[in-house]
Amino acid sequence: MPFEKIKFNDFTFMTKNIAKNKLPSDFLGRLDCHFEKNRKIYSYLTLGLTLIFGLLMFDLRVSVGGDDSAYIIRAYDFIHSLKYPSFQGPLYPMVLSIFVLIFGIKLSVLKFISLIFLLIHIFFFEKTFRKKIPASVLYPALILLSINSFILYFGSQTYSEAMFFTLQIIFSFYFLKFFVFETENIEKNLKINWKKYLLIAFLLFLMTITKSIAFACLGVIFIFLALTKKWKSIVFIFAMFLVISLSWEGIKNIIWRDINLQFAQQGNVLLYKHPYDFSQGKEDFVGYLGRIYDNSLLFLSRHYINFFGLLPPESNLTEEGYANTSVILTLLVLLIFVWSLLMIYKQNKTLLFVGLYAGIMLFTTFVSIQKYWDNNRIVIIYFPFALLLVLGGFYYTFKMILQKYKFVYPIIFLIFLMGTFLITSSRIGVTREIVKANLSGDALYGFTPDWRHYIEMCQWAAENVPANEVIACRKPEIAFIYTSRRFYGIYNVTSENADVLLENLYKNRVTYVIAASLRRDERSNTGMIINTVQYYLSPIAEKYPNKIEFVHQIGTDEDEPAVIYKILE
Repeated sequence: MPFEKIKFNDFTFMTKNIAKNKLPSDFLGRLDCHFEKNRKIYSYLTLGLTLIFGLLMFDLRVSVGGDDSAYIIRAYDFIHSLKYPSFQGPLYPMVLSIFVLIFGIKLSVLKFISLIFLLIHIFFFEKTFRKKIPASVLYPALILLSINSFILYFGSQTYSEAMFFTLQIIFSFYFLKFFVFETENIEKNLKINWKKYLLIAFLLFLMTITKSIAFACLGVIFIFLALTKKWKSIVFIFAMFLVISLSWEGIKNIIWRDINLQFAQQGNVLLYKHPYDFSQGKEDFVGYLGRIYDNSLLFLSRHYINFFGLLPPESNLTEEGYANTSVILTLLVLLIFVWSLLMIYKQNKTLLFVGLYAGIMLFTTFVSIQKYWDNNRIVIIYFPFALLLVLGGFYYTFKMILQKYKFVYPIIFLIFLMGTFLITSSRIGVTREIVKANLSGDALYGFTPDWRHYIEMCQWAAENVPANEVIACRKPEIAFIYTSRRFYGIYNVTSENADVLLENLYKNRVTYVIAASLRRDERSNTGMIINTVQYYLSPIAEKYPNKIEFVHQIGTDEDEPAVIYKILE
């Protein structure tokens, strides 16, 4: 059947039937009517739940990963010295810089902006899909998203995920509006409709300068419009996107003398087998296949199972803290995704777009990144669409094939709901005590001893080391947030030669070095630490023992201490 001839189900006309008190005879039809009739209640409910649970989970600390602190630093540098926020997407630091200018580096304010982004996302989510997909798919999805702890986590973090959620759904709103639901053929009159193409290209551009992975959305646009045979639209969107992107690169070059393409900067790292050890060489074809396999195991059988509320995060970690993946669970999730896509293919254009978006973005991610980057924030941004895909797949399965078992559909939703609520509730219990202590004045409450000692040492060094002296440490971004002083970062060890390592410190005018006992496994003190700084200092101490002088220690030797040393001439 040609794609253009696909007909929408009668749920698109549900409001007329409700107004006439004509309820469908089938169970799922009546369920659609219930949600559509009470849509305002569910809209306000989900916004309220997002706000309430977002506040209950609000975290005033920075994350130990350091990327959230890096965004703040880039925002600070951009607004105070007009330094271009390169490497990671520049748009979020630019937006954040406005609030840094007004409020300074006030974590509570900067974090609350992310919660506002999540609320905007929920609002546009309902606006984007209302009357375009079954109501008993949309509103259950909204409820699940509004209480999902993995999404709500980013409502109190200075990561770009919350803003990307918003850009992603606004882009989807206008794309679906222009290319699916407007009765006029957008390709008939370019003089009138060119602004629509420009808006789509501009929103896509904003997504790409927030996260480079958004370039994969070009593939989503191409495949979806190719299925509807809108070839001119593909050309117009791609051409306008290219013009906007090249114009931005030109502005970058003129103002900042930055000739590096954002995608090229990050993409170069992804070409290598190991993101932190380029000596292993670049990835080959077999290696990319391995990435797809490894990342599918990691993100589908671990993180996506957590997102759906089917297993708590702790259940798929080994005792040593490593990812405990499952081939069976991975295949099960893949099977559900593929089946859902097949079920909605000829039933609903909107859900087809949703499925293509989730599938292509996930696949591109699996190919692009090395398995060492095990972080749920890499794939959480596609979860709202994956959730719609799965619920839509189950909906049409029971509506068209397993009609005698339609009552199972709400049971599946309740399973997702119960699991999601239990995971979120357990997280709220921990967060509430931490926030209470943070608001009472103990800004470091909630950190494990290794991190508390590290931050306390950074604060001690900032107060006791002269301002003209340079202090090196492993996590300089976090040190800056808690001290307002710049530190030199030791991220890796590029040589085992003591003279080379020492010369690098002298070259960067480093006179003090902080060596902390940061845990490899955040959950417990196993004795295994992130020993980058210790590994850096070891060859120097062995060859030139008189070059390194002990200065101060915080924490006992048995209690994950942080130590500061002076580097002597």
